Amino acid sequence: GDGAEFEGRPLVMIGLIGAGNWAKAYAYWLEKEKVVLKIPNPDRAWDPQHLKRFDLEIKIMKELYHPNIIRYRGSLQIEGMPAYIMDYFGKLGMNITRAGILPFSYLYYSSRQDP
Repeated sequence: GDGAEFEGRPLVMIGLIGAGNWAKAYAYWLEKEKVVLKIPNPDRAWDPQHLKRFDLEIKIMKELYHPNIIRYRGSLQIEGMPAYIMDYFGKLGMNITRAGILPFSYLYYSSRQDP
């Protein structure tokens, strides 16, 4: 949202780049750098189990280091909800076909969601 900060620097929203049952991803400017902010889907954000799984995702992202996994940058709160920042990766469809890299959480949770 407006007025959000990360590590004392303002985040300026560019726009929504991905949304699903699990979460939403937004592109932001962090000074002169594009980053992605991921937040739980607001429709499910107040479900304690959903938030527990999102917190687990953050914990997993903190531990993963691999060239084919998008880098976790840190956590924050947006309007009372957990969120995290990762390197910018563009639109998901472009990622799969061109870059070949996705957040680990996207791969893990998309494989477990109901069709």
